[in-house]
Amino acid sequence: MAPSPDQERPWDFYAVALFAAAAFIHALQWPLMPRFLDIWYHVAVMKGFAAAGGYLTHANWEFAPVGRPHLYPPLVHGLLLLPYRLGLGEAACARLMELALWPAFLSALWASLRRMAGARTAFFALLVASSSYSFYLAVSTYPAFTLALGFTLLAIAFSSWLWLAAAFYTHTQMAWMGAAAFVMHGLLSGRHGASWREAGFAALAALPLHAHQLIHAGSFRFLDVRENWRLEIDAGVYALAAWGLFTRRSKTRTAALCLLVAMLPMAFTHRARFFGGHGMLPFILLAAGWMDTKRFFLAGWLLLWAVVSPVLFLQWNPPRVSVSVPDRTWTHAVLPRAVPARRELENTVYFGGPYRDLARLVKKYSADGGIVWSDLPYAGGIVAMLADRPTSTAMMAEVAPSRPMDPMAEAAVWVWFKDPARDLRPAMEEAASRYGRRFAAETDYACLFIPDPSRRAAP
Repeated sequence: MAPSPDQERPWDFYAVALFAAAAFIHALQWPLMPRFLDIWYHVAVMKGFAAAGGYLTHANWEFAPVGRPHLYPPLVHGLLLLPYRLGLGEAACARLMELALWPAFLSALWASLRRMAGARTAFFALLVASSSYSFYLAVSTYPAFTLALGFTLLAIAFSSWLWLAAAFYTHTQMAWMGAAAFVMHGLLSGRHGASWREAGFAALAALPLHAHQLIHAGSFRFLDVRENWRLEIDAGVYALAAWGLFTRRSKTRTAALCLLVAMLPMAFTHRARFFGGHGMLPFILLAAGWMDTKRFFLAGWLLLWAVVSPVLFLQWNPPRVSVSVPDRTWTHAVLPRAVPARRELENTVYFGGPYRDLARLVKKYSADGGIVWSDLPYAGGIVAMLADRPTSTAMMAEVAPSRPMDPMAEAAVWVWFKDPARDLRPAMEEAASRYGRRFAAETDYACLFIPDPSRRAAP
């Protein structure tokens, strides 16, 4: 028997209180935002769109001067464009996006679970999700994947092709996995024809984007990025999920298993994010379903899990195993000195002063449209974006340039970052001699080189 509105109301209140606490703790991270590299790629794309006056299918601001096909769905860049057009700077747009991501995803999670399983289960889903620190970091720092995952949840819960279409315009891989989960859930829920029909409507709505991506599919390849060198296992979530898997009365098991099967490709393309990030969502749903069926000793379980549940770190380059206790979102907020920083996503990668100093020097030593090269494509891409210059490299290298090119030879300015662990000047001088460049300026972080008319590049 479905619970009455009076029975649901207290759990809605608990959910609102938990949501407010989670959003407040997240907002306290504002000085560190944006905390990861991903958002800067999206800001650079947004500025490319802004300069062109609209959506582009060819990225002329990367791998300049030849560019490359732009295959990324445009929704995130359109969202970033709104505050930028209102006068906010690049860093403010990036921070605002990261600030909004976490509460937006928790809202989608709560609305979806309340629709599928009721207010009590939705509260427990919020509790599990907001207490897992690795899940929080992933959701709050990968905007496109997070939004597409949230749209997928809403599509499944409300049986709506519109949410699925929104996912296609946000992140391609997550959208196709979401479409698979949507269809499987529909089949298992008795909506055989409707699930196929609605998934078809969503794919048709994104047909122009699919056609463009298919035409240029040969330019794309997956990369074995550094994040896949380690895994993070949240033991508390996985233990509760294991119980939830075998709980017959669970209201979330069908949706969780459909998402788990659909998201399995992530175990090969994004291992770290599958086991310690977005891929945890099916396990969070299973855990919430189990917690909803318990009556006795529930308070003790919640306290034990939410405060002291251990996290297992597995690393194989070099091989290492470690355990962190306590390692929850709440303990990081309340006892930051008691929990050592172990994750790249915990620290900011944006240092406004040094980046803007380099951007000013780039503007000084190059004309409008002058191309920038850097030995660190992501950091150099941020500098080039702040200086309103194209770059001969690319922040995300999954899509190749339109034709082979020599990035160093094409650039008007080199931004060569220093390495505190070793002296790079011999390598800089050798490259400068070979390409006909001379030293122009330096900061504490990098050296700048520009063409030397008196020196001819080696053939």
